[in-house]
Amino acid sequence: MNANKTYSHGIKLRPINIQDYEAVLKWSKDPSFCSANGWEQNQPSERLYTWWSNCVNNAEKDFFRKGKELNGELIGYADLASIKDHTAELGIAVGESRLWGKGIGYHSALCMLKYGAEKVGISTFLVDA
Repeated sequence: MNANKTYSHGIKLRPINIQDYEAVLKWSKDPSFCSANGWEQNQPSERLYTWWSNCVNNAEKDFFRKGKELNGELIGYADLASIKDHTAELGIAVGESRLWGKGIGYHSALCMLKYGAEKVGISTFLVDA
């Protein structure tokens, strides 16, 4: 399976990169996004940049973060965390709140479930609703 493949609903999973920081900074200023994702709103840009850089350069074997694109625009990210014994926690963030309620989260979850099962060997997914 190609990690950059386009899936249903036009969503494409891809590796995150440091150039995504501008989108992340924008999301950090959206009170709805921050509230929904437990982020501190308008956090200092240096701290946010350091956090994002750590996400991009993550070397942990039990955590994967993929960017989600729609029509060439980064619209959020999806995580597999606490990976152990073919089990992982699934996390989804739709950064562009203008896209909420349109099935993006649902289709993003399907993409990450497929990626986790086929590329990482996950058979049990945990979700904190």
